[in-house]
Amino acid sequence: MGQSEAEKKPTVWQKLDALHIEMRMGSGAGRTDQQYMRALQDGKAEKNLDKLYYFIDGVERGLGFRRDPLVCGVLEQAFQEDPERLLAHLENREDVVDICVLLSMCETPVLQAFANLRMHSGIFAYECARQLFRRYRLREDCRSGVIDAVRQLSEIDSELWARWIHKNEYQIEWQKLLGDVLSGTSERAWKCYAENINLSLGADRGQIEAVTESYNGMAEEVRQKFLCENGGLLCLRWEKELESIKKTHTIETNIIINAYTNIIAEALEVKYAEQTDWMREVGRWIGVLNSDMERWYHSASEMSVYYFADMTQLYLLLAVGRQRGNDFLGDDMREGLRILRFYVMKHKLLWEQSNMWYRDKMLDISL
Repeated sequence: MGQSEAEKKPTVWQKLDALHIEMRMGSGAGRTDQQYMRALQDGKAEKNLDKLYYFIDGVERGLGFRRDPLVCGVLEQAFQEDPERLLAHLENREDVVDICVLLSMCETPVLQAFANLRMHSGIFAYECARQLFRRYRLREDCRSGVIDAVRQLSEIDSELWARWIHKNEYQIEWQKLLGDVLSGTSERAWKCYAENINLSLGADRGQIEAVTESYNGMAEEVRQKFLCENGGLLCLRWEKELESIKKTHTIETNIIINAYTNIIAEALEVKYAEQTDWMREVGRWIGVLNSDMERWYHSASEMSVYYFADMTQLYLLLAVGRQRGNDFLGDDMREGLRILRFYVMKHKLLWEQSNMWYRDKMLDISL
């Protein structure tokens, strides 16, 4: 007895199994397109994620991946039949370009549903979050999907979580989601975040406001726990950043403010919660400043780098102390603050090239 037409017709899952994605370059492709194709080929051969995403970014900056109506229909049908099975099928694909192409053909509610389901593949979670984030910048209703997908990514794969931080922290849209993401992640994910944020990220395009607002949006107990777990690490990394600024002779003519300054200040407040510890740290940095100002420099600009790096740390420490109501006029502090005031006034010409508000704050706090 022969099979009926319905029995001969492949199921949606058989169609997905048979689906093969291949990238081809037209005969008249230019040099840039050839460069992207080489990156794809090398990336696949070397399993190099940077090269593969160089190719993906290049395509997306151009016309994007073509949406095939038949493939879109198969994906939608599979999702309607069994969302979890579709998720498992897509996660089994190891090729990041295949995952990218297929997710780009999924409707936004499908991606949001994946973010709410339990994902197991780090690269799938990364790409799902990336696709949702691209759409979030155009439509606000993707917000919760991005948050859920990134939270899952941070738990599944620390390396890809670190990559996400590096690739997206310069974007204001991501920084506005930061507090919600961190509020729902583990201590391990917090540590990875504290280890990988760029403490030289500028604050001149609204980053500090976005970071601070998002961070302050976290529940007080969550924020304090984050600082207790990672404040010491952030303080250590910040000191190394200041040392790096000195060694690379980065031109500085002001107190150094970056996107994470307010978080660093809170970390200092937690680390030096005891008055005696705070006083000891202020004294130590006045000693560093004193030592640096007695050095010989090749130029005034080189000296300015050391000067403002040291003044930055002292500004943060003294601001923390004043906000907390610490006693600045105790016997142990008086001599150190006299030295600090001396260097503020001695190099007043440096301050005149910067924001005088910071100089006035230093003078006021060191009276």
